[in-house]
Amino acid sequence: GINYKFQSLFQSLCGLLRTVSRPIFVFNGPACPPLVNVANSFPSDELNLMKAFLDAFGFEVWQAPADASAELAYLNGNGCLQAVLTRNTSPFEFDPDIVLRIQQSSQGATVNVYDADHIAAGSVRLTRGGRLLVTMLCGGSYHMGIPECPTAVAYALARAGFGERLLDAAEQFSGPELVESLTGWRLQLYNELLTNNSGLLADVYPAAAASLADIFPSLDIAHLYAQPVVSEHAWPTGTIRNVNIESLARLCMATFGWTCRRTLCNIFIKHVWPGVCVRQLLLVGSLL
Repeated sequence: GINYKFQSLFQSLCGLLRTVSRPIFVFNGPACPPLVNVANSFPSDELNLMKAFLDAFGFEVWQAPADASAELAYLNGNGCLQAVLTRNTSPFEFDPDIVLRIQQSSQGATVNVYDADHIAAGSVRLTRGGRLLVTMLCGGSYHMGIPECPTAVAYALARAGFGERLLDAAEQFSGPELVESLTGWRLQLYNELLTNNSGLLADVYPAAAASLADIFPSLDIAHLYAQPVVSEHAWPTGTIRNVNIESLARLCMATFGWTCRRTLCNIFIKHVWPGVCVRQLLLVGSLL
């Protein structure tokens, strides 16, 4: 229920408050395309309550013009954010530089670091175009992909260079020229699935080849991934603010029913005050 969901949020924000960092929370904007493959969405009343908690904790809230995942990748790429912290995979669809992905287990939380340069140049060898191809074949936030094409097959096709050719076509051409270029690209992809000419596939995949309709890849969907709407003229500042203890206390009382002052004080002493001390040190450090 909402109480459990926001108690989990409260604990997570207390943990972030104790870190020497400047978290910026980015939300979807009014131009966000329909998301068909994203879980954990919030109704508007819960979203407003979440933003109220973030504001009380002194965290910066930023609304993207469209998709928050695309905005995060863009802000990371231009240096506004040092890394994208996420629990899911949607930011990978938009080619961020550094991603910190949290995975929960019975032993606790594990943070995995993904570096785009290492992914492209290391043993994985998955370039920006390759990541676009894998998203188009396997599905992403805006579409369901091709069910007959497993992830391992999409990855092998990306290593064979089909992703870079797709990205080059999308960036160099438009209109009839783009349609013509993609027609030839699609035929090459079809033949590769039938023949494994590159030798990178584990087998031939006639079912996947047959599923490549004349409309694949969707130009509209590819455009959403390759050229998303982002904030080009104004960016978040990373400003550090004090925790608004009064607002946070009122929110906790209303949301969790912590109306007993002793209970509320004990919870704040244990979970909030350590982070308040760290925040004060960060504020003093920013003035030096």
